[in-house]
Amino acid sequence: MKKTISLIFLFIFSFIAFVIYLAPASVVLGLAQSYLPQNVKLAGVTGTIWQGRIAQAQFNQQLIEKLAWQLKPLSLFTGNLDADLNFGSLRGFETPYGKASVQLPISANSIELSRANVRLPTSMLMQNVKLPMPLPTKGNLKVKLDKAIFPLMDKTKLCDELSGNAETHNLSVQGLQGWIEFDTIQGKLSCNNGALGLNISEQNQLGLQLEAQYGLRVMSISGFVKPDATMPKQVHDAVKFLGRPDNNGRYSFKF
Repeated sequence: MKKTISLIFLFIFSFIAFVIYLAPASVVLGLAQSYLPQNVKLAGVTGTIWQGRIAQAQFNQQLIEKLAWQLKPLSLFTGNLDADLNFGSLRGFETPYGKASVQLPISANSIELSRANVRLPTSMLMQNVKLPMPLPTKGNLKVKLDKAIFPLMDKTKLCDELSGNAETHNLSVQGLQGWIEFDTIQGKLSCNNGALGLNISEQNQLGLQLEAQYGLRVMSISGFVKPDATMPKQVHDAVKFLGRPDNNGRYSFKF
């Protein structure tokens, strides 16, 4: 009798697991749509919850195309849900692209990213920056994360751990007399007391040194610029709006 009951429970469990494994992603995400923020829209969902694809995902006015995932069922036996994510096209320099390995503990109190590479058009980033006047840009920002842990339950901080770097690629800014090209600007990413941090200290044409923090309770940017002598005159004229230079010819800023 006990053996029969055990077999019945095993059958029921296997059947449920099989149904979940083959559940269409469109059905699952359709049920979850009402729980998503109103500014998040999904279109063209195909595949299953274990291996699927979203043709377009829209967050506010930003579009992410060809979002695909592959979950690893065996990771459940370790108490985590692991997955590989990728989106965009490697050759589509005008649209976002990225890939990462994701780990979500069963407790769902945090999410961990590793081996993450993301490329974003600077023109898209500038749409979210409020400036006194438009500043057209070309090029991309490349972000490489060695490891990042973001809390899902703790609402007092944005990160638990963050290590990686960011750099510009083929950056150009439109000035009054045409486009100005810049060499690569590199920075290091970190997590400081729950706030996202960016440090730029590597030598670059702008002579830009920067320390920035962005958190739920703090947002600060400080540093200085000292354009290289090889930079166009319009760049040297533009930095004068920051005020007087110090004894070393550096123009400081703080926000």
